[in-house]
Amino acid sequence: MRYRVNYSDLLGLLGRYRDAIRVAEEGLAPARAFGVERTTGALMTQNMAVPLLEMGEIERVEGMLARELAQRTLRISHMYSTMTRVRVLSWRGRHEEAAEILREWHPSFEETGRVERQIWYDEVMMRVAVAEGRGDLAAALDEIRAMLADPGPVFLHQRRLLLEAAWLIAELRAAGAEVGVAIDEVRREWHAQAPQLRGDRWEGILDAFLAPSIPGLRHAVDLADDDDVPVIFAVTTRLELARLLVDAGERVEATALLVHALSTAERLGHVPLTLAVDAFRAAAGLGTASGSVRLAVDSDQLTARERQVLELIAEGLSNRQIGERLFISVKTVSVHVSAVLRKLGVSTRTEAAVLQQKSEFGASGQAAVVR
Repeated sequence: MRYRVNYSDLLGLLGRYRDAIRVAEEGLAPARAFGVERTTGALMTQNMAVPLLEMGEIERVEGMLARELAQRTLRISHMYSTMTRVRVLSWRGRHEEAAEILREWHPSFEETGRVERQIWYDEVMMRVAVAEGRGDLAAALDEIRAMLADPGPVFLHQRRLLLEAAWLIAELRAAGAEVGVAIDEVRREWHAQAPQLRGDRWEGILDAFLAPSIPGLRHAVDLADDDDVPVIFAVTTRLELARLLVDAGERVEATALLVHALSTAERLGHVPLTLAVDAFRAAAGLGTASGSVRLAVDSDQLTARERQVLELIAEGLSNRQIGERLFISVKTVSVHVSAVLRKLGVSTRTEAAVLQQKSEFGASGQAAVVR
């Protein structure tokens, strides 16, 4: 069971969220059987909760936290779950409540963090979440920069916070802030990682935020739709790309991206991101969908399976997720997606999603899952 605790934790830190959940779940049954559900079992539950949150399964996480509160777990286990609770509250827009919990637990985190480095990182994550929740992105970035300046040992936990910092930098740059020094700090720490941790999807997204370009952010949008990337980046990459497209006069594509981003943020129940996307949409003078995106399309052009794929595209699912939902291969999904785009006369998934949401395709009541 110790192996499962440590391995599931490692997988979560590496962004292998589904694998982390599977390993932790496999360890819960033995933990119950051996009567250690409130100790070892609580740690494995937490090792499931964080990946689930990163994947956007917030309601499931909230249920796990409620059950954990009802148990008399060890204090260290309760501290780990407190970090997740603060993140969930900030996610839900309840940042004042999150801040109060952070203040209440700060003495314990400070004391334990001196000997348990993971706890120290957890408090950094909480402070970042609370600052983001109240809309103070500069303060959130300052927390991460203070973490980078700390002389203590560097743990893998820093990796996720560096990715968060890259998005904060992109947002602050868009607001006119000077971020050159912060960019250098984040890039230096990222490049200091072991070679095995370099060159992955996370790095592609980080680079796109730190050195934004339309091609780079288009690629980042594709990368962010993978299961091994925190789901919030499916929103933030689209938001940053939309900013550049508006500047370039590409308002149709920007509108489609913002519709997708707003729909995803609302589906996730992520209040700060919902507000951020909608604020930019309003400031840019973009509606929920432009006239040139709302194409008149005969719904009979699509087969039943293609309709199902289109509905799932509109939900923001990746090809892999669509395949899992419909029990078909990723290659088959790709064929259907290409057919949908061709028949609808659009070039991107986001345009197809806008069309689906603004047309009568969804009115047929046909389920998007074959049972």
